[in-house]
Amino acid sequence: MNKKIISILVVLLIAFLLFGCTSSSSNNTNTTTNNTNNTTAQTKEYSIGESFTLGNIEYKVNSLDEYPALGSEYMNKIATDGATFYLIDLTMKNNGNKEESVLISNDVLLIDSQNREYKVDNTASMYAGQTGFETIEMIEKIPAGLSKTGVIVFEVPEGTTGKLKIKPSFFSEESYVKLDWEISSTYSVEEIYSIDPNTVSRDDALNICYSLAEYRADSTEQVTSGTIENMETGYKKSCLLMYNQGRSSVELIEYGKGIYENK
Repeated sequence: MNKKIISILVVLLIAFLLFGCTSSSSNNTNTTTNNTNNTTAQTKEYSIGESFTLGNIEYKVNSLDEYPALGSEYMNKIATDGATFYLIDLTMKNNGNKEESVLISNDVLLIDSQNREYKVDNTASMYAGQTGFETIEMIEKIPAGLSKTGVIVFEVPEGTTGKLKIKPSFFSEESYVKLDWEISSTYSVEEIYSIDPNTVSRDDALNICYSLAEYRADSTEQVTSGTIENMETGYKKSCLLMYNQGRSSVELIEYGKGIYENK
């Protein structure tokens, strides 16, 4: 009798152990699958001009611009040697029922192709405001149903490519916006004198000034500021400061011609 009871208990114990192992394995498999699905669902990539929603806020990156300096003639911030400022124009719309606060300085990062992270440059953003851009505050409060559009600024190495990472605080999801764009067209020296400065925009005039600055630096026999690249950057910054001062396209083109003619 005792042997029969012991045998039954052993069988039950073995069955219990087998069921427990199977259940554990199944749960682990489900957990792994769920984690994989969650990871896939939580990371999405968009392009410039596409809208996406995180929480109650709908985001859209409208454009990307590049400037070597920001501010006015007397108060400005010039990018570090080998660096430039990326101005990202961003729209945020509050689709919720109450005011939402967006912590831009904490929620948004620029990640380059080498996986290096850059935070919003709040000082450069301030100078962008002085340049005439509408800017987004470090902590932007957006009323329900309304939107806010403005630029955020990053200082990055020249030629940086990568993506913008947006992950609201205390929110599980994150999204990326691929930062690919077309560089503004530039003009060759041969085309300059056929352009009527009264018929072009300031942006085009600035590109003309840039083109001539590059030509001036490349064709200078005596390089006094170290390298041709340094001279080219210096000329471009001069063009930009004139642009920031609100100079007309005529003045910018004439300034560029002066650079070219005085080589």
